[in-house]
Amino acid sequence: MPSPGLLTRWSGPRFLCLLAVRVMVVAATVSKGCEAPGKPKCFRNNSSSHKYTCEWGRSSSATHVTYDLLFNTTEPPFHVVNDMSWRDLPTNRIYLDEDKLIKNRKVSIVVTAHAGNASCTSNSTTVVLSTVVKLPEPVKMAALWSDHKLKLTWPSQGDSASAEVLARRVENKTQTWSHEVKKETNVYSVLLEGLETQRAYQVQVRQRSTQVSTSLWSGWSANLTVPAEILQSPDVELKTITEVDRGIRQLVFTWKAVPPAAQAGGVNYTLTYPPCCPCAVKEKAWCQITVPSLNHTIHVTNSAFNLSIRAVNTAGASSRGYVNVAAKPDQDLEACEKNVTFHGKHVEWYEFKEGGPAKERTLRKVPLVEPLSFSGSQTDTALNLSWRPIPLEARQGFISHYTLCHTKHTKPPEQEPSQEGEDVVQTWANPNPKSASSQT
Repeated sequence: MPSPGLLTRWSGPRFLCLLAVRVMVVAATVSKGCEAPGKPKCFRNNSSSHKYTCEWGRSSSATHVTYDLLFNTTEPPFHVVNDMSWRDLPTNRIYLDEDKLIKNRKVSIVVTAHAGNASCTSNSTTVVLSTVVKLPEPVKMAALWSDHKLKLTWPSQGDSASAEVLARRVENKTQTWSHEVKKETNVYSVLLEGLETQRAYQVQVRQRSTQVSTSLWSGWSANLTVPAEILQSPDVELKTITEVDRGIRQLVFTWKAVPPAAQAGGVNYTLTYPPCCPCAVKEKAWCQITVPSLNHTIHVTNSAFNLSIRAVNTAGASSRGYVNVAAKPDQDLEACEKNVTFHGKHVEWYEFKEGGPAKERTLRKVPLVEPLSFSGSQTDTALNLSWRPIPLEARQGFISHYTLCHTKHTKPPEQEPSQEGEDVVQTWANPNPKSASSQT
């Protein structure tokens, strides 16, 4: 500290000039070594949350910077709230519980950055914290074309909200479009009109709460690619029919690809056809597979076969295309005139033609596997046995009958070993039974 004499000696204009020069030099040093942080924002993620996020902008070139986050009251009583000061923060974001903050009175928020020996302070933000909400950016968005309009949906964040949408063609990224929407039950959505359904688009969405007085826009969602609507059903045809075994046919189906704009984001094809029972009437019981290719191979019996196909992309599905394959009766079998119900199952019946080559049938290949899930239950007078049909691909032709072998036991006296009797063989002519009963 200079002596009073020195102060008097240098109190003239020359001293003032020197002081001004020194101040300018110090200011330049601070500016060069520290870039002021961006204005701080503190908010909740929705109006019912009890946690706050405080964040501020930082220099992209800054390294080894720490921050002090300071809260001051702006209404009487004026004071610095020591419990609302967080120092030496390594990042430009902090999460705080509401019980550590003054929520319902105006507060002034500033951030001071420290870089080496230099320090600099942001502009202040004055706000009532309880009135500020910034919803997260939309995630898990879905798109669906309907009636030539594009509907976007995403999960709700709890508050009612408005949204802004940017849309542009995939091939023309200069076009934009925006729209304000209201909240629907549990799901936010917006319906876009005026778009060309045969073009692919990229869309982005941001949202803000309508339940508070100070609502901040969320960040923009990630780009969502929306393919064009699939307007036509796939043009499917039966390419080849090959007999791979007696009574088994290999069918190869092919179809044309959807237009390129409808393939944006990927496209698959869903095939639906009857299971082993060709007379199944409930579609939910039918086979359904999804493939990315433009062809598919199926092994079926000689019965009539029907197949439907739909093209599916991330924004919807086409109508169904159909193909029907006529039945091919076995040369030794003749189809009955009508289908009948047998034990509650809808089945097709065939009968041997008169004088059919029964001997030849005894020389056919045997199935590749034994009957599956063989089990039994016993009553006082009968033994009920059941098993699952042999899979189609393992039959190697028609199943003409099942043969059951069992051993007869004589009930032994108590605590004496059993005595085995002779083997007994029984045969059922019904080729596909699911159960059989043997009288004891």
